[in-house]
Amino acid sequence: MTMRKFRFFALYTVISGLLAISIAVIYAKLEERETEKIISAAAALGAEIFTQDDFIKEALYNTGLTKETKVKIFVGPYDKVLGGVGFFVANPQSYYIFLDIYFYNSLSKEEKEALIAHELGHIFFRPTPQEQIRLDIEHRLRRMGFSSEWRNKVLTKYQIKADGFGAKKTSVKSIEKLLEKVYKEHPESLDYRLRTKNLQNLPK
Repeated sequence: MTMRKFRFFALYTVISGLLAISIAVIYAKLEERETEKIISAAAALGAEIFTQDDFIKEALYNTGLTKETKVKIFVGPYDKVLGGVGFFVANPQSYYIFLDIYFYNSLSKEEKEALIAHELGHIFFRPTPQEQIRLDIEHRLRRMGFSSEWRNKVLTKYQIKADGFGAKKTSVKSIEKLLEKVYKEHPESLDYRLRTKNLQNLPK
């Protein structure tokens, strides 16, 4: 490689790097705004509950989080509106857990704690910024009929990790019972089979 080509390549690499960083920063800002909108809308749709505060403190004890860490739980008709029984959303100030009120009220005390412990697990186990960008793009493409095996694998990977955290804070049996109810209508789901298989390999 000649000196001229080397300089051109070095300049191209620097410019490409700066461009990638700029795009990532802009995307992060846009994503932050979008997240705030989601939190506001979801919070307005439900009601905050405080009955699990002691359990949350116990579950997060000695995990490296500061005492200032805020976790807020809301219950509302989220399955009907958003299509799921539990959602975890994070912003720089707090962590939010949105639970479908009808599903939540159908659970036993231990199953409720298992559900919350699983969602708390997403504080520590969630997609990297690079993965999240691709997930967001592919989520939009799904509306046009696009399906991605990679997307499903990544989402299941972090669900499994959150299951592991939940099992440690409650029990493997509690998470298993919870998943039985989550997938009651879809027991043949690959996601369900992978998650239950992982639980079978965890210490009882």
